[in-house]
Amino acid sequence: MSGLEISIIPVNPEDFVPRHVPPYVEIDNELEVLEDHFEASTHEKIMPVLFEGPPGVGKTLCFAEFARRKKCPIIQADLAEDTRRSNLIGKFVPIGDKIYFSLGVLPTAIEVANAYGAAVLVLEEISACPPRIQKLLNQMLDWRFHVYVDEIGKVFRLREGARLLVGATTNPTIWGETGELNPDLRSRFYIIDFGYPPREKELEILKVYGVKDEWMAEKLVVLANETRAAAARYQISMGLSPRDLVQAARAYETYASGGMNDNEAIIAALRHAILWKYENEEDRKFVSQR
Repeated sequence: MSGLEISIIPVNPEDFVPRHVPPYVEIDNELEVLEDHFEASTHEKIMPVLFEGPPGVGKTLCFAEFARRKKCPIIQADLAEDTRRSNLIGKFVPIGDKIYFSLGVLPTAIEVANAYGAAVLVLEEISACPPRIQKLLNQMLDWRFHVYVDEIGKVFRLREGARLLVGATTNPTIWGETGELNPDLRSRFYIIDFGYPPREKELEILKVYGVKDEWMAEKLVVLANETRAAAARYQISMGLSPRDLVQAARAYETYASGGMNDNEAIIAALRHAILWKYENEEDRKFVSQR
């Protein structure tokens, strides 16, 4: 690229300000913990947070709720096995007869935080990244707290007075589709166990999401706890999550109000929102007998 003047495509912080965040029920004091880490993450140091827990318990939603309360942008990166360096760092892109550089998610988060004064970066399913891609995150998550973009010879740093909370989510390694974090990357995080909510909180979640039938809510929570206990004993592949219960309850109320009788609505809701999430026939048989 010698001899060419490369312009960086600017980012607009307003694009990342959350417009709508679904209701979030705090389980313990996780939002308070995020506040502490947010205030501590300055240009001089960083305190990144990793939420580790099963799917559907609200890990991502918790970060979004925090950003909503802080009224600050949130940059969310969905990581996967095919995540590339360009996704994290950036890449050259032709526009017309010119070449521009499009920032990856890491320098974008820093630029947004510097412009807005505060931001949240969430690295979703971080353990799904290949080990060599995980290595690219190290420079941003330790004392260096910067991102060096070799392609344009520029170092991105948080300015004095700005705040950037870096968070990540992952499922426990017992889930077959989950990879493992490099030990050096995992050691850079403050790790919070984000498990299933207790009964009272789960009932509150269903109520907050508009579930009016208390009998149905109670039955769903009992079913969820039975599946989680069975999954812990390796009798079935997974336990039901709060997200699954909300979907089932909503399905029941939709079908019941649409003309089905109660029994038909319950059967249809359980089949569509719960049973068929289990791919194994033995799993479905176990759940249907509960």
